[in-house]
Amino acid sequence: MSSCDEKCIKRVLSLVMINSDSLYTDHEEFKEHVISNLRVSETIIKNELYRHLLGWLVDETCEKWRQKSEGIIYSAEVLTIKDNYIANFNNKPFIEQAANLLPLREVTSSDYNENFVKQLNLIEASDEQKFNAILDFQKASLERDRWARSGTIPFRSHIDSFDDDLRSHWDTVSQIENIQNHSLEEKNRGKLVYLKCQSNTDFKIANYKVEQKYTVLGGFQILSNQLRIGWHPNWKEKLKDE
Repeated sequence: MSSCDEKCIKRVLSLVMINSDSLYTDHEEFKEHVISNLRVSETIIKNELYRHLLGWLVDETCEKWRQKSEGIIYSAEVLTIKDNYIANFNNKPFIEQAANLLPLREVTSSDYNENFVKQLNLIEASDEQKFNAILDFQKASLERDRWARSGTIPFRSHIDSFDDDLRSHWDTVSQIENIQNHSLEEKNRGKLVYLKCQSNTDFKIANYKVEQKYTVLGGFQILSNQLRIGWHPNWKEKLKDE
C-alpha cells in the first residue's frame, strides 16, 4: 500500500459520507428525519439537541478509532446522552421517555396471572382496563429499571417517596369512597377507587412534576402487584394466599 500524507488523508476523509441507508443521500433530509424522530417536548430547541448528539457521536467515534476498537455505538447510549442534555436544559435530574419509544414486549397470558391483574379481576374490570394496566405496568417498570441503570434519579429514596405519595393518595380515596358510598356493592366501590386513582396524575418525583401518565398509572399497578394497595375493599382477605 502506498504511503499517504496528512493532506491526502484529509482529502480522502472529506469525501466520506456516513449514512444509515440509501434513503437519505441528502444531509438536510437526513437531519430533518432525525429531528422529527427525537420525539421531545416543543420547548426543547431541536437543532441544538441535534448538534449536541452529532458532536457526541463524532467524539465517540474518534475515540473508538484512537483505541482501535470497533466503532459500534448502541442506541441506548444515544438515548442516555439525549436524556442528559434535556435534563440539563430543563434543570431536571431525570427524563421520562415518550410512551411510544419504550421497547414493550407482547402481552402474554402470563401477564394476566400477575397480582395487579388479579386485583382488577376482584372489581370486575373490563378487558380493556386490564390490557391497559399491563401496558402501564410494563412502561413504568422499564423506566424505573433504566433510571436505576443510568443513575438519572440519584437516590432510591426519591422513588420510595413517590410510591409513598401514590399510596397516601390511594388510602385517602379509599377511605372517602368507603364512607360516602358504603351502600354500594364492594366491587363497585373498588371500581370508583380505581378510577379516581387513575384520573389523578399530578405527582412529583424528586420535587419535579411527572410528565408521562404511565409513570403514575404504572406506579399504582406496581404497588398493586406488590400488594401494598388494593381496589376491592376486602382485597387483603381475598388475596392473602398470593
